[in-house]
Amino acid sequence: MFFHFTKAPYLFRPWQIVRRVWRGIFSVGADEVETVLPWGLPIHINPHETIGRAIWHSGVHDLDVCEALWRLTEPGDIAVDVGANIGQMTSLLALRAGPKGKVFAFEPHPLLFKRLERNAAKWSSRQAMAQLTIAEVAIGAREGYGFLMTGADFHANEGTAKLVSESTSPDACRTKVTTLDNYLANISSVGVLKIDVEGAEWDVFRGAHSMIQKGRIRDILYECSAESSASIAEWLQGYGYSIFILYPGWLRLRLTMFGKEASRKSPVVPTWLATIAPERALQRFKKAGWLVLGHNRRCE
Repeated sequence: MFFHFTKAPYLFRPWQIVRRVWRGIFSVGADEVETVLPWGLPIHINPHETIGRAIWHSGVHDLDVCEALWRLTEPGDIAVDVGANIGQMTSLLALRAGPKGKVFAFEPHPLLFKRLERNAAKWSSRQAMAQLTIAEVAIGAREGYGFLMTGADFHANEGTAKLVSESTSPDACRTKVTTLDNYLANISSVGVLKIDVEGAEWDVFRGAHSMIQKGRIRDILYECSAESSASIAEWLQGYGYSIFILYPGWLRLRLTMFGKEASRKSPVVPTWLATIAPERALQRFKKAGWLVLGHNRRCE
């Protein structure tokens, strides 16, 4: 237990230790509870599955991704969240983009979308937030329909649904599929695109080929498997993107330029940053600390 308290969410927010101990002693029976994120926004979570449990205990899930989004997003940005889940990162993007910005969030799973919808309704009335659009669709390589596959462990981790083109499984959920090129056809440029789609990254990129080719997306933050990481990075480099790998440390998040050395040292499932503004990105990651954890005021 003590080892957990040496991690950034507790070091930078020591009062979270009290919450962690208290919530560890007194278990929650409900499948949905409300808590408050480090940036001051309320969120409904399931405390019994991986993502909700992380937020319930430490205040945040995927701290390195949240920190990167916090640093990269600026007021007035148009931001896109592909694989929004319950909306933790959607809320962060909307707060950072501010009232002059826009955020588009996509979550195809009906259970998660329902929770995202409920959370978004609580955030949208706040003056500090960007205009928020949520859609119950999957983002892929082409228009059509697909199936969301959920394994036996979905109840333990609600972020594991995978999109496939065909399925005969009774547990599969049919969903509409669209592309970023089509959905965002009238958007001139995107500041930040976050992708978390459980292995379907190539499909998302192929469906955004026109936007990427024309440099209409400034920063792309994505996770991908080891099998496809190099090929995706090289493909993006071909369109003028600089590629970095994010390395979470004890006191800060570091950017390392993609290359053979970086690939050998990379985490098992690293977070990648592709950007057409590398100097801007490096400048925004210069300051030490976890800035996203220090923003604890409640948003009006």
